[in-house]
Amino acid sequence: MARHAVHPTPARAAWIARAILLASASALLFLLVHRAMNPAAADAFASWQVDEAMDDVFRREALDRRQMSGRPSRGDEPLMVSAVVPPEASLTHVNVQVARAVERAGGQVFEALESGRDPELPERVELAVGRADQVTHRVSLRQAFAPANVDLKSTPRIAVVFDDLGYRMDGLAADLLGLPIKLTFAVLPGLAHSQNYAAAAARRGHDVILHLPMEPLNRHRHDPGPDALLVDLAPEENLRRLRRSLDGFGGYLGVSNHMGSRFTAESDLMGMVLAEIRKRDRGLFFLDSSTTPYSAVGEAARRAGVSYLENNLFLDGEGVSADEMAARVAGIARREGYAVAIGHVRRETVETVRRSIELWEAQGIR
Repeated sequence: MARHAVHPTPARAAWIARAILLASASALLFLLVHRAMNPAAADAFASWQVDEAMDDVFRREALDRRQMSGRPSRGDEPLMVSAVVPPEASLTHVNVQVARAVERAGGQVFEALESGRDPELPERVELAVGRADQVTHRVSLRQAFAPANVDLKSTPRIAVVFDDLGYRMDGLAADLLGLPIKLTFAVLPGLAHSQNYAAAAARRGHDVILHLPMEPLNRHRHDPGPDALLVDLAPEENLRRLRRSLDGFGGYLGVSNHMGSRFTAESDLMGMVLAEIRKRDRGLFFLDSSTTPYSAVGEAARRAGVSYLENNLFLDGEGVSADEMAARVAGIARREGYAVAIGHVRRETVETVRRSIELWEAQGIR
């Protein structure tokens, strides 16, 4: 039986158009009512728009974004984000780009604070940004400086640092010592195997630094250890603990912070630490593990006359595979001339570094 096309009559067509219009209006009304009744959802969406706008700038400027806290919802603390601007780039330019991107996304910059030795050349910018009356993000932009002995036009280099050594001397520790590249081992003082591991690393030709315990933001959940430097301790007690830790073993080339997201944000306290390090040996450097975007290490190190470096990324950070982080650190090294990556003594991280050696060498990275 032949089929015939059915053509709607004018009345039927008008009825269909009215139905579609009514459905669209109902959907829009539902969305508006839902948002009015659910301000948390609206706030989360606004926060996401601001976040994406800043992320676009970070990607375009090839900056390494570091997220220090979870995404905020209504009433929560703002999201803490930091980014390091490479030595050859302009911090002022990045600051302007971020502010413009936030405004294009419907947000605003509530506060912008610049700091540095030269008012015309800021070394750090702290931004409070958000939507309406809510600060959704606190953003720290820091200017990176190449160490004096690094030529940005020379062969790019990666310094791989393994943290938290000294707890045990087992098969994994032996595998780590046997990796066929020069590594830096951050050894905690005062542990059962601290001295043995430091000595074994030095015999294998690796560098050793002292991993100094410091107070994190939440030390009740993250215990830095019995001899950690604490913000609320008397200065004499912090100095006593510092000296005891620095005497823990010998032969180290520098010092880094173990945890310390709270302590390293205190300029005066870090000044005390770095002054003591310089008094011990003017050749010692300090490696800022970058556990907070509000670190005062750079400022305090320049005052004390101590050389310092900043960690670019953690190889075994949460939510991203170690292989992806190894590829990222290679990109930073190619762009900036050098990069610092910190890992921990985990099988996955050790194997990632082992696999990455050929990849890095093929890209001309040492």
